[in-house]
Amino acid sequence: SRAPTSQRRYTLAAHLCQPATFAMHGLSLAIGAAVQKLAALESSDEPAQYAERGRRILRLDVSTLSAAMMAAQVLMWKGRVHWHGALTIGFCMGLKMLCEQSFHVGDMKHVTTRYTLRELLAGEKRACELLLGANRCGITPCSTLRHVNIFRSMLCSLLLESTQILDSMSVTLDAPCPELHVLVLDDDPVVRLAHTEMVRTLEPCARVTAVASVAEAIGAVEQFSGSQPVQLVLLDLDLSGQTADDGWRLPLCLSEDPRSGLTLANQIDPLMAAEPRTDYRAKPLVAVVSGAISQPSHLRAVCNRGADVAVAKPLKLRALKVMIDASGAADIIG
Repeated sequence: SRAPTSQRRYTLAAHLCQPATFAMHGLSLAIGAAVQKLAALESSDEPAQYAERGRRILRLDVSTLSAAMMAAQVLMWKGRVHWHGALTIGFCMGLKMLCEQSFHVGDMKHVTTRYTLRELLAGEKRACELLLGANRCGITPCSTLRHVNIFRSMLCSLLLESTQILDSMSVTLDAPCPELHVLVLDDDPVVRLAHTEMVRTLEPCARVTAVASVAEAIGAVEQFSGSQPVQLVLLDLDLSGQTADDGWRLPLCLSEDPRSGLTLANQIDPLMAAEPRTDYRAKPLVAVVSGAISQPSHLRAVCNRGADVAVAKPLKLRALKVMIDASGAADIIG
């Protein structure tokens, strides 16, 4: 079985044997969109390609790549550092924050030779100062991990809202992901079937568990927690089984009513993991897919109540690919 993310080791072993062409990872595209916005660039292509280069050569998982962009954002925003340098230093910071095995800044020569070792070390020092200054209460290991998790979801949401970038992305996954386990929760059997088929279109080897109620969903998460944990949840908000106008449905869906799908999102507790301080990624990525969502304020309201990301129905294949990538299911690069 696949080793937990927290037990994987950093390695540069395969950086010289990557294929010449590949599908861009969703989080690399998201970083491109974020850098474009922060640096007021005309296109997100160059930063997205650089993020993908760093991801592949340094073999960064989703959490480490998210941590890299979290550090890069602070450098760009408060330190006025050029995006390329900020992201380079971000790679170093992400690896040092989340990897168990030591990482040497000199290894960045495999990614870029644009900066001297002295410049990179100075950049790391500046990033630490800015990150500590951004959190007046002090950054503990636990809070850092939670911040990274939240930041990953924000990057994912940014890409899902960037229609032009999303429409141009490839829906091909890097490599087969037999470890991928998706939980589909929807009271409509047609939607359950459609979402199941979409997952298998992208990843034929994936396990898909489709259920109609919160109780069944919680049972599935618990049942497979030790063998093949659920990594992505596709969750409907309205499980009432009734058709109503959005003005009635959304307040119900955002409440603690048991017919609200958010009941599941709030009951999947990462503190139930065997190592709650480091194994926080045991919590699946919770993606709400709902017809009750019709405007950006709805997306924010849903994400403030337990979901990681949210999109309106019907679910698009490219949006699903972003969610699979963000779930970390394909973190092992072939």
